[in-house]
Amino acid sequence: MLYMGLNRHMRIMKNPSQRALWVLSYIQGPRVEAWLNAEVLKLKNMVDKLHFTNDDKEIWDTFESDFKHTFEDESQKADGMLRLQNLSMATEKGLEEYISTFDAILAEIGWERNQPGTVRLFKDGLDMWISQRMHLQDTWPDEDDLDGWEKAAQKAALRAKQMKQEIGSGYHRGSKSVRENRYLTFIAPTKKDKNGGRQRTERDPDAMEVDTAEIGKTSFKRMDPKEMQRLKSEGRCFHCKQQGHMSRQCPKKSNAQ
Repeated sequence: MLYMGLNRHMRIMKNPSQRALWVLSYIQGPRVEAWLNAEVLKLKNMVDKLHFTNDDKEIWDTFESDFKHTFEDESQKADGMLRLQNLSMATEKGLEEYISTFDAILAEIGWERNQPGTVRLFKDGLDMWISQRMHLQDTWPDEDDLDGWEKAAQKAALRAKQMKQEIGSGYHRGSKSVRENRYLTFIAPTKKDKNGGRQRTERDPDAMEVDTAEIGKTSFKRMDPKEMQRLKSEGRCFHCKQQGHMSRQCPKKSNAQ
């Protein structure tokens, strides 16, 4: 366009048909050859069959519209694909935000929603915990059903939230009761007080005593972090506090069982 502006005085620039053909002469390459030939034929038919004159402005307008539609759309799609490949729940700070942004990009670039490639891009951006829970559902949507997979992810996230509210998030920590897990999730965590120190929240009076819990026949008592660090630095066992072995290899544990 800059070249055309600087050379308005040239005869070829004043003729829409010749101007379009002149631009087409600079477009080369095997990937655009089919489009180039089709465009030349289209311009020729406008003159020979539709009886446009060579100086009709609509000839140039038609070519300009085709050019922008073909090359600007392709560039936009390539940019959109790159954005989709880099999109994730982590970058969007949550599932709902991720789904919203993913759908918006698809609409922006005119990308087909319900095809396997689109669904794969969507699933690749999910957090692993969502993906695992989603694939544990009894039935899976078809691989070309993006709406179905979005709903499956939302269902998995809702179920995880409901499970946390019901039993807490400590159920993966071992053989604990629901009451213990709920205590560890909602009550035990510490928080900073007004002076910048740390204090424990008030304990649930109905909660089980978890500072000392029975696991099998072995009594386990929660150790003070400073004491744990001291034993670790001296190479001592956390269980019997003797040197020469680690807690999991402590002979006194075996004797106690």
